Order: sequence, then structure tokens, then C-alpha cells
Amino acid sequence: GLEETFYVVSGSSDDFLKLWKIDVLKPPEDSEDPTDYKVKIKLIIRKKVHDSFIAAIVSIPACKKFLSGIVISCSQDKSINFWEWEKELRSMKSGNKNRKFRENGCRTIEINADSDEEEVAAYCKRIKYAHTDRIQDLILIHEKDDYSDLDYYATGGGDGMFKIWRFSDDSMVKTFANSDHSSIFSMAYLKKDRIACTANQVYLKHFYALIWNWKTSTLLLSIRDHQARVCKITFIGDGVFATCDKDKHIKLWQLESDASEFNDLKSLDMDFLGNGTRLLNG
Repeated sequence: GLEETFYVVSGSSDDFLKLWKIDVLKPPEDSEDPTDYKVKIKLIIRKKVHDSFIAAIVSIPACKKFLSGIVISCSQDKSINFWEWEKELRSMKSGNKNRKFRENGCRTIEINADSDEEEVAAYCKRIKYAHTDRIQDLILIHEKDDYSDLDYYATGGGDGMFKIWRFSDDSMVKTFANSDHSSIFSMAYLKKDRIACTANQVYLKHFYALIWNWKTSTLLLSIRDHQARVCKITFIGDGVFATCDKDKHIKLWQLESDASEFNDLKSLDMDFLGNGTRLLNG
């Protein structure tokens, strides 16, 4: 029987977002192995929402503030896309029960749908030319688990800027620029209005992490301890965050409560294939 169903959204260099349905099946009654779970994976929706490589995806679950699950993506085409995937999935189930798969694109403005095809496109909204160069990361700015304080999000790009955007009207409220135009590859929200981003200027050999208070527009710290491009930064908790670089180094940092100082907790030399462009914590 069915144990659990959940959905996963993926995006890649083919410019498509894909919604996958994953069914986890209980072990057969005659199975001697209680961990003998089976998994069924099915592609439900395939949407071309960007014109270039999809760099980052964030998800907002359905909650009191957002009545439908939303996926926000950014791309090297300099655009930001919003997809109400859960609302579209419900329309598929109620409007045409015989249709098992849907493929469609999106429009660059919100529309009032008059036909079925326009209604499909209306589940997406796109902000074009949000940056002057490729967008490389996108993060949500909130601290509560129920997303009730989620009013803003941030993007960072190859133009050396990160920008703060407001959900309610899609307006850009603040812009921060690196003085040496170093490219922003990764961002993380460290709580208490603090945003960390990686900054890399390859020609000048500047590789560092910056920590800003985005509400006061204050640069709190500049951490220059990597010798290669800093590819990813992630928040772990209790003031601890991690960075990794292209030379396969991972560093853990402890941020002081007032964000005026930091401590190098640990440096790790990792023996892995590839160049360390992603870092996850669990």
C-alpha cells in the first residue's frame, strides 16, 4: 500500500522546471525486510520558464500567508520566475482527470485567463532583467517556520550586486554592490537581518564572504580566508555557517552575537571529485 506521497521540483541547463510525483510504497506483507520500501517516480508537469540555465530554486509551502505552494527560480537569463505549482496541480486534477501530463511555458506578465491554455500560463509570473548579468542565487528572508514573516527575498548575480525584493508588489527595495564588482555566486540568510554572500573577482584574485545587515545597509564583516573561488555559503545554526571553495576546502565559522567578529572553527581539506560548488547541511 501507499506509505507517503510528496512532490519534488527540479531545474537544470535545459531551461525547464519539472514537477515530479514520488510515491513511497510500504514493504509487501510477505516481505521479511521491514525496510523494503519501493519508490515510484513520475513526471507530472514540465514547464519552460527560463531562457537559460536555472541557477537556483526555492520553495514556499502552502500556509496561511501563501495559500498555494510556490516555487521561485532564477536563471542566467537574468530573470526571476514564480510558479504556483500546487494551484496548477489542483486544476489538472479537477479540470481534466484523463490528462496525466502537462507541458507548457509561462508568460512574462500576469494575465486574466480567458481560455484553458491562458489559464495554464497564468500560474507563472516572471520578472525579466532583474539583474544586468546572470542571477546565480536566490534566498528567502524569514525566521519563523510558518513563513508568517516572509515579506522579502534576495537575489545575487554576476553583476556584483545583491538585491532585496518585496513579495507584495514585486518591487526592488534595496541594492547592494561590491566595490570591485566581484561576482556573487551564493547567498545565505543568517537571521537577525544578516545576509551572507560569497564574492569572487577572479582577475584580482579576490575570494571572500561578506556579511551585511540588509535593513541598515551596513557591511558587518569581510572574510578573506579562501585562496580560490568561494562557491557556496550555508547557514547551519547558532551563529555557525560554512563556506566551500573550488580548491575543495570547507570552512566552518562562528559569528559573534553582534556580528562584529567571527571565529574560524575548523578548516577541512576534502578529497572529493569535482570542484565543490554545492554545500548542504542536515
